[in-house]
Amino acid sequence: MHHMATLDTIRTRGAARPPRLGSGLNCNSPRQSRSPRGQTRTRAEQTRTRWQTRTRVQGHSRTRVGRSAAPPRLTPVPMTLARLRRYPVKSCRGEDLESAQLERWGLAGDRRWMLVDTDGVKVTARETHVLLTVVPELVPGGLRLSAPGAEPLLVTEPGIPDVEVDIWGNRVLASSAGEQAAEWFSAVAGRPVRLVFLDDPTRRPVDPARSRHGDVVTFADAFPLLMASTSSLDRLNDWIRDGGTTVAGVPPSEPLDIRRFRPNLVIDGAEPFAEDTWSRIRIGDTEFRVAADCSRCVLTTVHPDTIERGPEPIATLSRHRKAEGKVWFAVDLIPELGEAETERTGGTGGAGRTSVSLRVGDPVEVLEANRHPTVPRATALGARG
Repeated sequence: MHHMATLDTIRTRGAARPPRLGSGLNCNSPRQSRSPRGQTRTRAEQTRTRWQTRTRVQGHSRTRVGRSAAPPRLTPVPMTLARLRRYPVKSCRGEDLESAQLERWGLAGDRRWMLVDTDGVKVTARETHVLLTVVPELVPGGLRLSAPGAEPLLVTEPGIPDVEVDIWGNRVLASSAGEQAAEWFSAVAGRPVRLVFLDDPTRRPVDPARSRHGDVVTFADAFPLLMASTSSLDRLNDWIRDGGTTVAGVPPSEPLDIRRFRPNLVIDGAEPFAEDTWSRIRIGDTEFRVAADCSRCVLTTVHPDTIERGPEPIATLSRHRKAEGKVWFAVDLIPELGEAETERTGGTGGAGRTSVSLRVGDPVEVLEANRHPTVPRATALGARG
């Protein structure tokens, strides 16, 4: 009896012990373990967590479970659209939006207005920093302007193209906003300038070497949209904090604001500089092509509020994000609307949408990540700390 009791005890203990893999257990059976908080997790849940952690750096995660489950599929990491920013007048102050209409040429109302000199060549805050203090506000049928030391001005939207302007070598027909607007801006800028309006945003095509037929852009530098990442900015600020350029022996006093880079879209939740390799993404229900990395100029060194200039971020980007003789931060996007959407869907979507709505909080998903990065990955990621 004693022997049988002992044997029964052993059998009881053995039954309480989960079988080891390779001992006849089906690999699809849920194996359980205890989390630190005492919650029970199946083996499939543990595997899923580890896999998602390993693949998060690529901008997406894969869900992998047992053989009897559905096949592996691409699912979005919890990335979201954190900010929407619009710039009614090129090189003037931008504004945050909770939602915006997106058109083939970018956000509705973005950079449809621009300043030019007496020869019709673009004038920007790169050389005229004070333009960053001008606050433009879109109103029905026009634009309201305000600036320190100047009386507010209401400008009516002109409709007849009467002047040819030059933006980065592109000659484009635009409409002059009149003498009153020219005098107002000339007084603020301290130089003769004229305000012009792009009455037809389909008039300026995107560089054909980096676009498709039907892609157009307003008075933005080259592409309809610029997208930046909060985690990439955080990494840049870490680099600056740990070894940034000082001014008169004083280190940078505050982290750089994303506004220095003048993005339209700011995403949250990606790994630092994961966007370097993205080639196609979805925001909400709209797809975008990642057309190019964005090289950065001196305008990023100008504080968006005080218009004081310093060495950052160019100095630190030169150490960590330099390639082809330039420094790089953020990426350019082209929305797939209109003809581009029709081409992508093979005509099943009809003529394609001409306008969609974007909203802060929209989910962001990486659809393809096979673009060759301008900045080599080892250099781009650098060392943290």
